[in-house]
Amino acid sequence: MLKVISYNVRGITTVMKQLLLRKWLETNPNDVLLLQELHMTTQLQLESFKRSFPDYSIICSLGTWSAGGVMIMIKIKLLIVDAGTDHCGRVAFVKVVVNNCPIIIANIYAPTQANERCVFFENLHLYIPSSHWILVGGDFNCVPEPAKDRLQQGARVDRRSYSFLNSHVLQPLSLVELFRSKYPHSVVYSFHNDVNNIHSRIDFFLGTNLVRRNTQHIAYIPIGLSDHDGVSITLCLPPSTISKFHRWICNTEVIKKPSFLSRFQKIWDILLQSSDFNGLDWWSDLKTSLTLLLQD
Repeated sequence: MLKVISYNVRGITTVMKQLLLRKWLETNPNDVLLLQELHMTTQLQLESFKRSFPDYSIICSLGTWSAGGVMIMIKIKLLIVDAGTDHCGRVAFVKVVVNNCPIIIANIYAPTQANERCVFFENLHLYIPSSHWILVGGDFNCVPEPAKDRLQQGARVDRRSYSFLNSHVLQPLSLVELFRSKYPHSVVYSFHNDVNNIHSRIDFFLGTNLVRRNTQHIAYIPIGLSDHDGVSITLCLPPSTISKFHRWICNTEVIKKPSFLSRFQKIWDILLQSSDFNGLDWWSDLKTSLTLLLQD
């Protein structure tokens, strides 16, 4: 079993907030914790946090106050074979091995402004390595279905953001929104503004079909450290089987496409910043990005 919790903590730099988080974790066992909106901006703050949680391996993308920062906390019992972040405090990922099965877990904190959010979603797939097992959690700052996932009287409905997320992330990576796929008629909210009576489900998990089929439990849980609820998912990962090697061939005629070289350069620059070239995972990531590029 693998239990993952995603939570917008709305700041985790104070000693008191860290003590409250530690106390909550002691009574709510987990394997991986995804935190968003850290308000953590310096390496000094990060090192202090790591000392407070020595039983976790920590992958973090520090942010500005507005970008917030994202963090993945992984119990040290789990084997990490790859990890990476963006440089803006919005994306972090790890590849961990459970039952000899490698799974990609990504943590996302999307911008609050709609235009910035759409641009972010357009490029998000470049930071998520390819795999049959992908789990993406976080605060997406948009809702999948406004009619079910938002309670806000008289507010303008943003339908564009999730459409971008769907077309640029879910479809290319073959992901589904896991809670709604399990509970199509449930109404539940993860963000709460009681003063203005605003409630919405902007925190959720995305996953591949393998993740969906092996989801044992998914639910929203009150944590009490911010105005968000957490999202908890429990996966049962079966032992993996080793697939045969297949040759991958690319038609070199594609370089004649007008925009191919500039877009390829953008993909390659991101790989140079975030990949471990001592292994072969970067090659799988490059092939996935090329496949998406060739489909345009």
